[in-house]
Amino acid sequence: MARSLAAAGCRPGMKMQNAYGYGLFTGGLGIHYGAEKLGLTVIPVSGGSIDRQLQLLQDFRPEIICATPSYAQVLAEEVKRRSIPLEAINLRYAVLGAEPWSEAIRHQVQQGLKVEATNIYGLSEIIGQVCLRKMRTSGARAATSGKTTSTLKW
Repeated sequence: MARSLAAAGCRPGMKMQNAYGYGLFTGGLGIHYGAEKLGLTVIPVSGGSIDRQLQLLQDFRPEIICATPSYAQVLAEEVKRRSIPLEAINLRYAVLGAEPWSEAIRHQVQQGLKVEATNIYGLSEIIGQVCLRKMRTSGARAATSGKTTSTLKW
């Protein structure tokens, strides 16, 4: 996760507002700990409450927001509707995922929040966090053929 954040432009010392949920969806916690590993300061807001999100964006002035694309769209619309100056927010990057989105949504978020929006995706919302590993197939045939098989390790 830390590598994905770095690839999106995040750097140690930056502040990240995490608007992903901290409940049973594992993405919120995963991105939180990946951000800490990279050296970011995490503002753990979770989802919901547009008023709280916008207030914390102005109070803490993070450079990064992590959210679903549709939630980032709503934030952009609310910033415009409330006439909040973008200089008061300070965002530079939006790391968006956990749902499909289009180039039109990317454009709306980038224009509305003046950020570079990147896609981060995973399978945690489908099958949980897994680790794929290679192991030798058991049995005499495998020992002579050198074949390997992939297994999921939960």
